[in-house]
Amino acid sequence: MVIAVSLCPGQSPTPSVDKGVADKIKREVAEPITRALPGWLVGDDLGPTAIEAWDSKDARRLRATLVYPASERAAGAAIERSVASIGFLPGLTLLKEDRLCRRVLSEEFAEAVSLVKTPDRYRLHLHRTVVLSDAFMPPMLLATFSSKKDESLEDFKASVAARIRGLDPAFDTFLMLALQRRVQWDGDARVTITCADKAWTFAAPVGFTRVADGASIALWKADHVTARVHALLGAEQDAAAFAKRWLEEPCTEGGLNNTPLVLDAPAAGKPVEYEFVQLPQVNAKGYLRRVQILGSAPLFIIYDVAIDIMNDTAKAATTPAVDAAVKAAFAATKEAPIGKATAPAKKG
Repeated sequence: MVIAVSLCPGQSPTPSVDKGVADKIKREVAEPITRALPGWLVGDDLGPTAIEAWDSKDARRLRATLVYPASERAAGAAIERSVASIGFLPGLTLLKEDRLCRRVLSEEFAEAVSLVKTPDRYRLHLHRTVVLSDAFMPPMLLATFSSKKDESLEDFKASVAARIRGLDPAFDTFLMLALQRRVQWDGDARVTITCADKAWTFAAPVGFTRVADGASIALWKADHVTARVHALLGAEQDAAAFAKRWLEEPCTEGGLNNTPLVLDAPAAGKPVEYEFVQLPQVNAKGYLRRVQILGSAPLFIIYDVAIDIMNDTAKAATTPAVDAAVKAAFAATKEAPIGKATAPAKKG
């Protein structure tokens, strides 16, 4: 499966954007996203501010586009302007009250999900904007899902749920491009990320090996077990509220429902940690997952351990020692106000 870049020979991909800026964004932002979307097709019909576009194989009904609107310095303001512009297009109606719609707005990170009705179909737009540096205004990654002609709203929303997780690697990579300057490693088994006035430090389970992953803060692996620290955006004011919404938005594929089966939930006043079963999906395994959730709007950090439970070899690998290592890693997570943390971590 191949993904390619759509460019006109000898021309800047964005006539309204300075070629030097476009080339820099293409090199530093578009190329990592390209690597995160294997199997996607060449995008074409680029707009005046588009840097790159990618199409899935499902009849051009799902597209991701990296654009450079160059209109706002703050991420939140750029998202507000983009969403507002949809409502002004003739024949389109923003369905603002639908529960799918949400916004996360801040100076540095912003995201919006918008549902739109056209005369004969529905579209869902997922926008994410991040401030990468002071060198240029924040670029935007935009995903567009289109319904089949005359498809019902409920059927369309079900189809979106089945496909949207395929974009996670691209959107996670885009967010990590903004966060990477906040990440510091102490060897290969300990990582610290800072945001606002907090610093969070995570430790690998004993016996796990560090793996490079552009979509994660940290990724460690052992036989049939993956431990991943990654970031998500949310408007909730605390980790418990975010966890509730996150667990209620499962991915579904076809007739399979991936609503998590929660085995253990946090008690009042306890750390926000869950243990749940993720049922197997199409071309995917089933996992026993343990998650630890920290942070507050707009940025939440997820320490997610996924244990393969689909074959006897994997079950045999889930020993008491692995269980103890995961619990010890969660217990080692530290949160500290910036300025009162322990000695700074070394860059890795």
